[in-house]
Amino acid sequence: MARPIHHGTFRSLSYARPMRITYDITVDAAYVYLTSDPLKAGRESVPSALPGGEAGTVVLDWKDGRIVGLEVLDASKLLHPDLLAEAEK
Repeated sequence: MARPIHHGTFRSLSYARPMRITYDITVDAAYVYLTSDPLKAGRESVPSALPGGEAGTVVLDWKDGRIVGLEVLDASKLLHPDLLAEAEK
């Protein structure tokens, strides 16, 4: 597993292996892959509540006791536009 490189703040935390983000504009959903390992059937998905009563859904995907990905519905409302602009379509 890649080791984090800390540069002083949480926002500048980077990994030797970058995460991958995909975005489907037709359904306004993004997926953040936190591992390069292939994701297979059998993951446990746990919906999470959003702060401040925001509308939208974030689902955490777990495998072997670790978070392996995040699915974000209503992504255009919940994720920064720069992130979505650089995501794989």
